[in-house]
Amino acid sequence: MITEYLQKLGLSDKEIALYLAILQRGKVDIPEVAKITGINRTTVYSVASELVSKGFISQDLGSRPNMLIAQDPEQLKTYVNRQRNIVDSLIPELHTISKNTEYSVPKIKFVSELDLESYLYSEADRWDKSMAETDSTLWGMQDPTFAPRYQKWIKWYYTRPHTKDFKVKVITNSEEKGMPKLPQREIMYFGDKFDFNSAVWIRGNYIVMVSYKEQPNYLIEIYDKRLAHNLRELFKGIWEYKEKF
Repeated sequence: MITEYLQKLGLSDKEIALYLAILQRGKVDIPEVAKITGINRTTVYSVASELVSKGFISQDLGSRPNMLIAQDPEQLKTYVNRQRNIVDSLIPELHTISKNTEYSVPKIKFVSELDLESYLYSEADRWDKSMAETDSTLWGMQDPTFAPRYQKWIKWYYTRPHTKDFKVKVITNSEEKGMPKLPQREIMYFGDKFDFNSAVWIRGNYIVMVSYKEQPNYLIEIYDKRLAHNLRELFKGIWEYKEKF
């Protein structure tokens, strides 16, 4: 079990063997630990150097022969925190590369019925930020039963201070019953002959699809700049065509 955990921390088999041998003895010289582990002395020097750099052991260079000393296992937390800090610094740099590339792999997330409504609340700011950076209009289509079902969330969303700068242009197939008119929302009615039974929204670079009319309910979120752009252009074209006639 200990070996498996150390492997998950990124240690090699030789690093694990050396570290555990030193930890069991507290303090040991290089010739002895080479004999205990069966690792040749030259390799022990290089592996020990790696363990020192990671903070697992220290080396007493003033002794003859040099002694390897196990650090308190609590020091593993320092190692993990250091790795976490590296990752935190790396992620923004990787995002910069991703934004500058012509093609990136879409990021897809599935949200089950149990978490669907809470997800609408928790991710609103992230979607809004993407809209603010690309297009301040939410484009989409939805069945008219969505608004009454999630009326509480809709009212919460559109009464937040910053959402007054956003617009919504949604296509639906019939009138939304019991839903008060909100100044930011424009509704285009296609007529009852069209059978919409879910919602599709383009929110910046996010495509959000919600299935709520039939069980099970679920939400699928796709982050894809190119696909979102093309769907947004499609909805814009529909609205422009409708407004002309």
